[in-house]
Amino acid sequence: MLLLTALRGPVAYNLAIEADGSERMVAVAKQTYAFPQRDGAELDLLPRSEQVALVEVDEFAGDPVSSAPLIENDYAGFKPRCDVLLHGSCHAPGGRKTQACEVEVAVGPWRKRLRVLGDRAWTGGLAGARLSEPVAFECMEISYARAYGGTQVNPRDPSQVELLRENPVGVGFYPYSRGAGLDGLLGPNCEAIGDRVTSPWGRHQPAAFGPVGRSWLPRLPLAGTYDQSWLDQQFPFLPRDFRHDYFQSAPPDQQVSPPSGGELCVLINLTPEGRTSFILPSTQMPVVFVHDDGRVETQAIMDTLVIDAHHRRVTLTWRASLALHRSLAEVRELVFGPMTPGWQRAQARGKVYYRSLSELCLATARARLGPD
Repeated sequence: MLLLTALRGPVAYNLAIEADGSERMVAVAKQTYAFPQRDGAELDLLPRSEQVALVEVDEFAGDPVSSAPLIENDYAGFKPRCDVLLHGSCHAPGGRKTQACEVEVAVGPWRKRLRVLGDRAWTGGLAGARLSEPVAFECMEISYARAYGGTQVNPRDPSQVELLRENPVGVGFYPYSRGAGLDGLLGPNCEAIGDRVTSPWGRHQPAAFGPVGRSWLPRLPLAGTYDQSWLDQQFPFLPRDFRHDYFQSAPPDQQVSPPSGGELCVLINLTPEGRTSFILPSTQMPVVFVHDDGRVETQAIMDTLVIDAHHRRVTLTWRASLALHRSLAEVRELVFGPMTPGWQRAQARGKVYYRSLSELCLATARARLGPD
């Protein structure tokens, strides 16, 4: 299959199989941009050598069993909405140490705030438990490892383990600790607005901007039901109650309608300068599938927006798909993204377009050799 693109970022495709056994060709493209030099300007498209690769396997902050995901593989079959994800740290306003600070990220009309605090520890007593005063900080990482949650083994019975299923890799949740057993145990650095952490035994909302684990709540139930009935009647296909929302790696309050381009993005206290803003580029991304029965022209949807405040860059990911009748082999050509005027002229005249002389020579040689 011939894959044509003028994009600087990577383009690839894979096969997706639905719960009913039908197959789709899924094409994915990613473009990486740098924060603009002038605040409030449009993002700068990075050169090809600095483009971020498509992710083939989920990446984690550490051990996949005990750490949060950093980024998931880019080959989801379909995402109903756009994931907005952010990797970054809270920077104290003006570079002056603070005990607590709010941060905010906004994309167009959507926005989300968190409260970030310095290091704290629990103290147990007859009246319950309380957190110490936060230690002042200049910069504090925002992650699920520093958000409310965690996993604890019962010290009196190691066979008993309890975890906060919304964030099993977090900190501050100690269901088996009481009294002096709480002394010195760490509290969370990140809190949801309106849900201040007051108990190491409570069900507080974990607060961060990154992806949630595939096995965490509320995401896991979206994967469907894997029981004996599924084994007997549906295996090896996905369960019939599988929902494509499962492919959304962002928490529910970070899933938005796909941006159309031109949206103003604002970061508050997520960079050393305090306020950083930029404008999303156009998200129009034409895609052409040329197959045995003709051609299908469509628009890829931007369904993943990742802001990396540490490296001052943004990655945008687009996805398009085509229902297959037989196999991937029926697709002869995939054109992803706006093409050059030369390609457009060739299409208008019904001619084959070659990107270079070497590509023309290779095609000529293959034609002379024949199908064998």
